[in-house]
Amino acid sequence: MLTGKPSVNLPRQATRELQDSITAIRERLRLADAEVNALSSRVAALPTSSGTSGATEVNLGYVAATDRGVVTNSAGNDATIPLFSETRAGLVPAGYDPGDAPQAVTAAASTDIDLSLGSAVAVDMAASITTLTIAAARTAMRALLYLKQDGAGSKTVTWPASVKWAGGSAPTLTTTANRTDVIELSTFDAGTTWFARVVGLDFNA
Repeated sequence: MLTGKPSVNLPRQATRELQDSITAIRERLRLADAEVNALSSRVAALPTSSGTSGATEVNLGYVAATDRGVVTNSAGNDATIPLFSETRAGLVPAGYDPGDAPQAVTAAASTDIDLSLGSAVAVDMAASITTLTIAAARTAMRALLYLKQDGAGSKTVTWPASVKWAGGSAPTLTTTANRTDVIELSTFDAGTTWFARVVGLDFNA
């Protein structure tokens, strides 16, 4: 009867190759462990966010992102890639701030739109607008205007000279009661010039 563990006699060359393989595996594991430790140290060293009055600022080392999604450098200049705040993780298309809740504006003869309150603007066309002021534009951005006629309809908009239309003429807006027109405005010079286009007219909404 055989007792004890059976022995396997490997050729000397095979034994050496097996030992070399084990050594190589141990070295790869050691390097992987070192990389994990280094990554953990880098994560631990990342700056944390800090709250400021009326804004959420994320310290990215070289730039800071506010809750409006604008990235600025240390000199106070707008960077070219807007970001969400840390509560809106990820990149957004340049100029848009999808985290905004649409702001509501009631039209009057003189109507002011403050884009710091949101770049999606629902305008209740309770009156014809003869003087339209668009304020607080970022250096490069887009805004959407949802112009909804009231129950009486027949309201119009006189666009300021800063708003430019393709072909040089503003479109004829819908004046039917309770209908909505959607206009997009875009700027690259902080609102000195707005390039306007019709997204759609005469929505039953």
